[in-house]
Amino acid sequence: MFLNHTILELLQAIAYMAVFVCILTGIVLILLSYRGMRLDNHPVCSKCKYDLQGSERPFTRCPECGTYLNKKRATKVGNRAKSPLLFSIGLILLLPASTFMALDLYSHLTGERFNAITPSKMLHYKLTRTDHDHETHLIVLDELTKRAAKSELSISNHLSLIDELLQLPRHELAAREPIFSAAFFEAHNQQILSTNHYEKLSYLMLPNLQLDVASTIYEGSNLPINLVAQGKLLGLNDPQSPLQLQYTIKYAFDDHDTFVRYRKKRIAKNTFDLNESLHIAARNMWRYDLKPDQDHTFNIIIDAEVFDTATGRRLYNWKQNISKKFYLKSRRVKQDFDRGQYLTVRRALTSPFRDYTSPLAIKFGEDMIYTSFNCEQLEIPMYHKLVAQIDKNSPQDIAFIKGTGPWELTIGIPNYDLPHPDSISLYLTPLFDDAEQDQDMHTIFTGYIEFQVSLEAIHDHPEDTEHHITDEFTDNEDHPIDQNELDEYEALSND
Repeated sequence: MFLNHTILELLQAIAYMAVFVCILTGIVLILLSYRGMRLDNHPVCSKCKYDLQGSERPFTRCPECGTYLNKKRATKVGNRAKSPLLFSIGLILLLPASTFMALDLYSHLTGERFNAITPSKMLHYKLTRTDHDHETHLIVLDELTKRAAKSELSISNHLSLIDELLQLPRHELAAREPIFSAAFFEAHNQQILSTNHYEKLSYLMLPNLQLDVASTIYEGSNLPINLVAQGKLLGLNDPQSPLQLQYTIKYAFDDHDTFVRYRKKRIAKNTFDLNESLHIAARNMWRYDLKPDQDHTFNIIIDAEVFDTATGRRLYNWKQNISKKFYLKSRRVKQDFDRGQYLTVRRALTSPFRDYTSPLAIKFGEDMIYTSFNCEQLEIPMYHKLVAQIDKNSPQDIAFIKGTGPWELTIGIPNYDLPHPDSISLYLTPLFDDAEQDQDMHTIFTGYIEFQVSLEAIHDHPEDTEHHITDEFTDNEDHPIDQNELDEYEALSND
């Protein structure tokens, strides 16, 4: 390729030299034809061209025009006749060569090329004999793409051009839209494309997918993600083309099966515009039993296909995958109750929420016995402290919670031969910062929420897989909340 490129530049240099010689020769011939060929050696008046042969000497004045002939260069030697032949030859050499130079100078000054009038075979020859990153190669490629979009190329040249275009990086191919899409559709319309061409196009068609995933989430929380992909659909950007993209977005955790968020297929044509901020529900993580305190992978799979609406035929389908890692942090805190209980606090996900007096289930796992109950929604978002007390042991701080709730509280008790507790008491008490203390907020929220759960059913029916318990809700009413004070607090919070 380098040798071919060198030969081409050498030929171009020879061509420019030939053009320059033609221009110079043409100018000389035109000047010679204007002066004319000398016919004899007679003295001639320089002004009127009168032949002074036979006139009296010395010459004083011209008999024809009266010019004084004693001046320098007043006479010339020889009569001359202009040559139309030399003029014609000079003009033939000068006009094409000067036109070529003028066009070449114009193309260099304006950046425009006159490849539009160059035959396709010559352009194809240039395309195959120049380097891929050379300016001439790229210019010829653009011109051939325009002709392919108008179906002006032969089948072999058209197919060779498509192969050449599909080797370009996506950003260079996007700069040639929508001409490339028109050329690609013409090739599809002529039925000269193979599966390999559609496969190459699939790697270039979609714009860059950007996936942002929360780096760390707590067990039981939703996974926030942001998926952005905006740009041209390469190969499908022609408004006249019946080709379109049909796709479905699927999700997966680690190596587990995929699940579809939107089962209906989406359709894209000309451009691809995807901008979604989602929260993947925690139930999907529970479904696949993702272990806490470990790194996991969140995968987005775009299941896409190129579809021809004119014939109703699927041309090619493929999948594109993008992954991001996140860390699933456990909410479980081991408490020193001499029995190894584990407590979990998480936001409630069920809706509507169960009434706090309704029976709740106990489920037996391989190594743990789980029970759960709900905390009602609080009226004002604040920090709260969750305190747990097993039987008559000392209360222990479990977690600090911010927000209004509601929360679902899950308690796990080791399922082995140890004495199980008879009851668990949970207390949710508000905490105040300095500003809230200054506003005497503690006079409004001095009460606390208490849950007491009886676990006697575990002792009575340990072989059953599911039992029901009840929880009691008590609200300290020593300082009832006044609605006016509550409105005043909200106004202060807004300020």
